[in-house]
Amino acid sequence: MKRSKCMAGNPVVSTFQPFSGNEEMLFQVADMFPIPIEVFRPDGFVAFANRAWLQIHNISNPSDIIGKYNVRENPGLGPYVSRMFEGEIVLTPEFKVLLEDSAAWYQVRRFDCRIQSAYMEILCFPVLTPGGNASHLIAVFLPTRIYKGNRCIEKAKEYMDNHWAERYDTRTVAGAANLSPYYFVRLFKKHTGMTPYKYHRNVRVNKLKSLLCDKNLSVSEAFSACGMEYSGSFAKIFKDVTGLTPSAYRNLAGQPPADGRQGY
Repeated sequence: MKRSKCMAGNPVVSTFQPFSGNEEMLFQVADMFPIPIEVFRPDGFVAFANRAWLQIHNISNPSDIIGKYNVRENPGLGPYVSRMFEGEIVLTPEFKVLLEDSAAWYQVRRFDCRIQSAYMEILCFPVLTPGGNASHLIAVFLPTRIYKGNRCIEKAKEYMDNHWAERYDTRTVAGAANLSPYYFVRLFKKHTGMTPYKYHRNVRVNKLKSLLCDKNLSVSEAFSACGMEYSGSFAKIFKDVTGLTPSAYRNLAGQPPADGRQGY
């Protein structure tokens, strides 16, 4: 087996490689990270989960999961596992974590009931021995969206985040939250400090801001990618929210910091 060319250039991956022959040190390094990490043995069973992982899953006793969950049997991750153990670094696409399924996989009874739903990516890579064999698999969980709070409001946020390119409609979003439109608007504002329309508008503005930073797209192409016409009303909405026209925002986003240093 040959080590993937991208192995040496990734700082997270490089952090773990020196400990391929020392499982105890490998676990200690994983426990130092503030983000959730799981370590698997070549057979696919969990060997270790760091404190951040245990905390987000509300598990107090690591023995509840060690050796009881096999990543090779997970239908969502199964297709990636063989590539990982062949020396490849894999970043999964963003996917929704189904807590009910996770409870079954990990054979635990209770997760953090405040979390209504969560989306994440997983950076997976093998720890390779000098001979090129995978001694362990590291899974670094990268949460992209977590909905934690009032169940109905978090459902509405999740719906708007997933359907941001569509025209806002109070009845449709309220239906996703299982509430009447009138009560939904009042409850949403009470919990978030803004109307659901404003929340939806802000999501669309942030999506457009991200695309405007892509210099491979023209301003009009960035609008089209968001399902909007550059000549339409959203250009004015964008300026009302940001204080800049889309073109001015693009130009400003491409400038280095005022002190001349490059940003990160």
